[in-house]
Amino acid sequence: LAHLTRGQDVVGIVNKDLPWTASSIRDRIDKLEKAARDAKRLFEAHDDEGYRVAVATLYSRLRATWERALEDIVFANVIMRHRDYINTKDLKRVTALEEGDAQTFQSGFKKCCDFVDAHDPSRGHDPEPPEPNDVMQDIQILKDWSEALRGKMNGVS
Repeated sequence: LAHLTRGQDVVGIVNKDLPWTASSIRDRIDKLEKAARDAKRLFEAHDDEGYRVAVATLYSRLRATWERALEDIVFANVIMRHRDYINTKDLKRVTALEEGDAQTFQSGFKKCCDFVDAHDPSRGHDPEPPEPNDVMQDIQILKDWSEALRGKMNGVS
């Protein structure tokens, strides 16, 4: 798959991957894992500012992926933003969601909110970015959660 973009002076630039907004949850997770590996190299090179920026960007995208997972997986695409119909045939799949699934979502989403640049931290609360292993673990939590929830939802008949 590919997509076209335009630059300041050029149109028709071919990109080999789909844009972030069109990427599936699985594809986004793959991209996040690659970004985490890239960030780890910055951490190991003691590029603290580069690492901080990379992690903030990564957690912003991880947060967006949690949001997309809510729409695509939890709500089984029954309701989608900016779509002019409701897909009622998959509504019963939503019943697979359990309290633990909701807690995992809330926890993963909240952690992302702590590290994104979209919020100006108070002077007394400027957390250090998580270490590389923690970043990969946070991505893995989303990966495991989404796959497990898909499995439960596919079991709903």
